[in-house]
Amino acid sequence: MITMEGIAQECATFQTANTLSPGIPCKLIAKMSVAPCHDGDEFIGVAARQEGTLCSVIFRGFVTLPFSGTTPSYGYVGLAADGAGGVKVSATAVKRLIVAISSASKTVTLLL
Repeated sequence: MITMEGIAQECATFQTANTLSPGIPCKLIAKMSVAPCHDGDEFIGVAARQEGTLCSVIFRGFVTLPFSGTTPSYGYVGLAADGAGGVKVSATAVKRLIVAISSASKTVTLLL
């Protein structure tokens, strides 16, 4: 199986007052501080690891996330958080490059 997961990933450490499980889309809420996304939020990256109030966030590279709603297409597609730990198609969100889609597992692999 060909996978892009982990390629070119870059992380940064942010503060958080929330619990961020790995793979959860997150948003910037204040200077160097992140929180989990709500439905329709733009996301800056994906939580990688949390220790106390510090969270490592993948902000660049390929990641695989669950999607809800309409199945995205390949290429550049607007994606927003779905509020449930995944993403959904959004006409107004930042366009991300989607390189793999699994209808069976309802996941997409995208470039942040």
